[in-house]
Amino acid sequence: MNGTTDTVPADQPWDESHLSKYFFHTDPIPRLSCTDPQALQLIAQEKPVVLTDTKLCDTALKWDLDYLAANMGTERYMVFLSKNHKFKYYDEAKIKLYKTNFVPPTRRLDMTFSEFVKKLRDWKPGDERVYLQQGLNNTVGQGIVVDFLQFNWQWLNIQQKTNNWGPLTSNLLLVGMEG
Repeated sequence: MNGTTDTVPADQPWDESHLSKYFFHTDPIPRLSCTDPQALQLIAQEKPVVLTDTKLCDTALKWDLDYLAANMGTERYMVFLSKNHKFKYYDEAKIKLYKTNFVPPTRRLDMTFSEFVKKLRDWKPGDERVYLQQGLNNTVGQGIVVDFLQFNWQWLNIQQKTNNWGPLTSNLLLVGMEG
């Protein structure tokens, strides 16, 4: 077992059997209230914890494909296409300095969110898989900006100060396919 799920057919619905199996021991991640001292201690120790009640991004809970398509606006966004489910990052400018015969594992296209949703919905097994990556900035629609501004920034800022985290540099909307 190498930690991959390459044997899962692309058209098969996801279930827990698709979780990667590893040769090393893994522990369950605790689910705790954001006010639980143990949760705050785990955060301070940089250990994983699922916080059940921060309400950090409650206004984004309605962000399904239909809502995003209606509220992202008509800008063009960065979409990657891949022949498999792996979307490995590489720096397009730097890779040319080190690999002269580099063949990119993905293709990048710019398309509107509605075009992206159509590509997702029209997808058939054997088609390239698609993945959208977009910064939450002034290029997204006003409805998304309003939702984003209502995130629980107060709680996050307290954690940032308490744990000596650096500045928040970016917030990304990442939309991928199942599987």
